[in-house]
Amino acid sequence: AYEIYQCDWSSDVCSSDLTGTTGSFSLTFTLGSLTATPGTLNLTSGTASTIVFTTNPAGASSGAVLSTSPVLKVTDGSGNGVSGVTVTASVASGTPTLSGTTSLVTDASGVVTFSNLTLTGTSGSLTLKFTAGALSVTSSSLTLGAGTATQVVFTTSPTSSITSGSSIGTPVAKIEDASGNVVTTYVGSVTLTTSAGSLVGGSTTVDRKSTRLN
Repeated sequence: AYEIYQCDWSSDVCSSDLTGTTGSFSLTFTLGSLTATPGTLNLTSGTASTIVFTTNPAGASSGAVLSTSPVLKVTDGSGNGVSGVTVTASVASGTPTLSGTTSLVTDASGVVTFSNLTLTGTSGSLTLKFTAGALSVTSSSLTLGAGTATQVVFTTSPTSSITSGSSIGTPVAKIEDASGNVVTTYVGSVTLTTSAGSLVGGSTTVDRKSTRLN
């Protein structure tokens, strides 16, 4: 329904505001048995007053695009989508770096979809903030997990000085992503090699199962 405001029916001129759903409509003015219809009018969206999520972001792994892209809508006071509004994404809480296309303009329906946002950093909880002018909205909490395995790091190094035939100790290594997060889901083999001499008397290859790395 459309609402008309600021009408002074005692005068010859009516100055009115229309609010409601966008689209075509007509007005009819009636005075006793007399009517006037000034033709078809088109109501467009008003000033942006709200920004909301239609899809919250989810599925954050360090260095990878979010598996669930955030989708937002900017609306006026009547709930109509407002086009042409710039929406910018940023990290609201937490320490990761946000990359990808972080600013987009709303489409004809007032919608923006951030399809390539990437978070990189130390695993942990975070939230994202999306701003459109004076308007803003913060996502629900996300947990940034480890990304793709890129490096093997010793937590216990082999003995640094040994004599031939002696034990090198018990080396312990962990598998990390590029940000230093332990990749607990890695499945594969880790092989220890030497640049001089040869390793004998023990296993030089460990089959890494996803349930064995803490």
